[in-house]
Amino acid sequence: MFQEYINLLAIEPHKPAFSQLKYNYRNLKNIYFENKLIGDGKIQKFYTEKGKNIDNGLSSLEKSSSLKRVKEEEISFEELQSYKLLDVINNYKDFEHVDLLQIDVEGYDDKIILESNILETNLRLINYEHKNLESKRIEILRESLRKHKYQLIKWSKSDELAIKIL
Repeated sequence: MFQEYINLLAIEPHKPAFSQLKYNYRNLKNIYFENKLIGDGKIQKFYTEKGKNIDNGLSSLEKSSSLKRVKEEEISFEELQSYKLLDVINNYKDFEHVDLLQIDVEGYDDKIILESNILETNLRLINYEHKNLESKRIEILRESLRKHKYQLIKWSKSDELAIKIL
Protein backbone atom coordinates (compact mmCIF):
# COMPACT_ATOMS: atom_id res chain seq x y z
CA MET A 1 0.00 0.00 0.00
CA PHE A 2 2.56 2.62 1.08
CA GLN A 3 5.51 0.72 -0.31
CA GLU A 4 5.55 2.81 -3.48
CA TYR A 5 6.44 5.85 -1.33
CA ILE A 6 9.18 4.16 0.67
CA ASN A 7 12.73 3.36 -0.39
CA LEU A 8 14.73 1.20 1.97
CA LEU A 9 18.48 0.84 2.06
CA ALA A 10 19.35 -2.22 4.15
CA ILE A 11 23.01 -2.49 5.18
CA GLU A 12 24.48 -5.55 6.90
CA PRO A 13 28.18 -6.55 7.13
CA HIS A 14 27.78 -10.14 8.35
CA LYS A 15 27.37 -12.41 5.32
CA PRO A 16 24.93 -14.92 6.92
CA ALA A 17 22.79 -12.08 8.30
CA PHE A 18 22.97 -10.32 4.93
CA SER A 19 21.67 -13.43 3.15
CA GLN A 20 18.84 -13.70 5.68
CA LEU A 21 18.04 -10.00 5.30
CA LYS A 22 17.74 -10.34 1.52
CA TYR A 23 15.54 -13.39 1.93
CA ASN A 24 13.28 -11.69 4.49
CA TYR A 25 12.65 -8.70 2.20
CA ARG A 26 12.62 -10.58 -1.10
CA ASN A 27 9.00 -9.65 -1.92
CA LEU A 28 9.34 -5.92 -1.31
CA LYS A 29 9.94 -3.32 -3.99
CA ASN A 30 12.16 -0.26 -3.68
CA ILE A 31 14.69 -1.98 -1.44
CA TYR A 32 18.43 -1.80 -1.91
CA PHE A 33 20.97 -4.02 -0.16
CA GLU A 34 24.58 -3.37 0.78
CA ASN A 35 26.83 -6.03 2.28
CA LYS A 36 29.14 -3.49 3.90
CA LEU A 37 30.45 -2.53 7.30
CA ILE A 38 29.54 1.01 8.31
CA GLY A 39 32.22 2.84 10.25
CA ASP A 40 34.88 5.49 9.90
CA GLY A 41 36.25 4.31 6.55
CA LYS A 42 39.11 2.32 8.07
CA ILE A 43 39.76 -1.42 8.43
CA GLN A 44 38.02 -2.65 11.59
CA LYS A 45 37.73 -5.85 13.58
CA PHE A 46 34.31 -7.48 13.21
CA TYR A 47 33.54 -10.02 15.96
CA THR A 48 31.38 -13.11 15.51
CA GLU A 49 30.83 -16.40 17.30
CA LYS A 50 33.43 -18.99 16.24
CA GLY A 51 32.25 -21.70 13.92
CA LYS A 52 28.79 -20.22 13.51
CA ASN A 53 27.90 -19.60 9.91
CA ILE A 54 24.36 -18.54 10.72
CA ASP A 55 22.76 -15.28 11.66
CA ASN A 56 22.57 -15.49 15.44
CA GLY A 57 22.69 -11.77 16.17
CA LEU A 58 26.05 -12.02 17.91
CA SER A 59 28.16 -10.12 15.42
CA SER A 60 29.51 -6.74 16.50
CA LEU A 61 32.31 -4.23 16.15
CA GLU A 62 32.44 -4.18 19.92
CA LYS A 63 34.08 -7.24 21.46
CA SER A 64 32.54 -6.31 24.81
CA SER A 65 29.08 -6.67 23.28
CA SER A 66 29.91 -10.20 22.11
CA LEU A 67 31.35 -11.07 25.54
CA LYS A 68 27.95 -10.41 27.10
CA ARG A 69 26.60 -13.39 25.17
CA VAL A 70 29.44 -15.89 24.70
CA LYS A 71 32.78 -16.76 26.28
CA GLU A 72 35.92 -15.12 24.93
CA GLU A 73 37.25 -18.38 23.49
CA GLU A 74 34.06 -18.65 21.41
CA ILE A 75 34.66 -15.29 19.71
CA SER A 76 36.53 -14.82 16.45
CA PHE A 77 37.04 -11.75 14.31
CA GLU A 78 37.84 -10.79 10.78
CA GLU A 79 39.16 -7.48 9.56
CA LEU A 80 36.74 -5.70 7.25
CA GLN A 81 36.89 -2.47 5.32
CA SER A 82 34.39 -0.01 6.79
CA TYR A 83 32.52 2.63 4.84
CA LYS A 84 31.13 5.95 6.01
CA LEU A 85 27.37 5.88 6.08
CA LEU A 86 26.91 8.98 3.95
CA ASP A 87 29.24 7.60 1.29
CA VAL A 88 27.08 4.48 0.99
CA ILE A 89 23.84 6.47 0.98
CA ASN A 90 25.16 8.89 -1.64
CA ASN A 91 25.68 6.01 -4.09
CA TYR A 92 21.90 5.91 -4.62
CA LYS A 93 19.93 8.66 -6.33
CA ASP A 94 16.76 7.46 -4.54
CA PHE A 95 18.29 8.54 -1.24
CA GLU A 96 18.83 12.23 -1.90
CA HIS A 97 16.42 12.81 0.99
CA VAL A 98 16.40 10.46 3.97
CA ASP A 99 13.71 10.70 6.64
CA LEU A 100 14.57 7.85 9.01
CA LEU A 101 17.77 6.14 10.00
CA GLN A 102 17.24 2.91 11.99
CA ILE A 103 20.39 1.66 13.72
CA ASP A 104 20.90 -1.52 15.71
CA VAL A 105 24.55 -2.44 15.70
CA GLU A 106 25.15 -4.05 19.08
CA GLY A 107 27.00 -1.35 20.99
CA TYR A 108 28.34 0.63 18.05
CA ASP A 109 25.28 2.82 17.40
CA ASP A 110 26.91 5.97 18.77
CA LYS A 111 29.96 5.64 16.56
CA ILE A 112 27.84 5.17 13.43
CA ILE A 113 25.96 8.38 14.23
CA LEU A 114 28.94 10.43 15.37
CA GLU A 115 31.50 9.29 12.78
CA SER A 116 29.34 9.29 9.67
CA ASN A 117 28.67 13.04 9.20
CA ILE A 118 24.98 12.13 9.23
CA LEU A 119 24.30 14.88 11.76
CA GLU A 120 25.32 17.46 9.16
CA THR A 121 22.33 16.49 7.01
CA ASN A 122 18.63 17.24 7.43
CA LEU A 123 17.86 13.72 8.61
CA ARG A 124 14.60 14.00 10.55
CA LEU A 125 14.53 10.80 12.61
CA ILE A 126 17.23 8.58 14.06
CA ASN A 127 16.19 5.51 16.01
CA TYR A 128 19.01 3.72 17.80
CA GLU A 129 19.60 1.12 20.46
CA HIS A 130 21.27 2.52 23.56
CA LYS A 131 21.20 -0.49 25.89
CA ASN A 132 24.62 -1.78 24.82
CA LEU A 133 26.38 1.57 25.19
CA GLU A 134 28.42 2.49 28.22
CA SER A 135 26.90 5.41 30.15
CA LYS A 136 29.70 7.82 29.16
CA ARG A 137 29.26 7.01 25.46
CA ILE A 138 25.47 7.41 25.59
CA GLU A 139 25.85 10.82 27.26
CA ILE A 140 28.32 11.97 24.57
CA LEU A 141 25.88 10.80 21.89
CA ARG A 142 22.92 12.52 23.52
CA GLU A 143 24.87 15.75 23.97
CA SER A 144 25.89 15.73 20.31
CA LEU A 145 22.33 15.02 19.14
CA ARG A 146 20.97 17.87 21.25
CA LYS A 147 23.69 20.18 19.89
CA HIS A 148 22.44 19.33 16.38
CA LYS A 149 18.87 20.26 17.41
CA TYR A 150 17.46 16.80 18.05
CA GLN A 151 14.90 16.12 20.75
CA LEU A 152 15.32 12.71 22.38
CA ILE A 153 12.56 10.29 23.31
CA LYS A 154 13.43 7.11 25.15
CA TRP A 155 10.53 4.93 24.02
CA SER A 156 11.65 1.52 25.31
CA LYS A 157 14.20 -0.06 27.65
CA SER A 158 16.62 -0.36 24.77
CA ASP A 159 15.70 2.22 22.14
CA GLU A 160 15.70 5.98 21.77
CA LEU A 161 14.34 8.20 19.00
CA ALA A 162 16.04 11.45 18.02
CA ILE A 163 13.72 13.91 16.25
CA LYS A 164 15.21 16.90 14.43
CA ILE A 165 13.53 20.13 15.49
CA LEU A 166 13.35 22.37 12.45
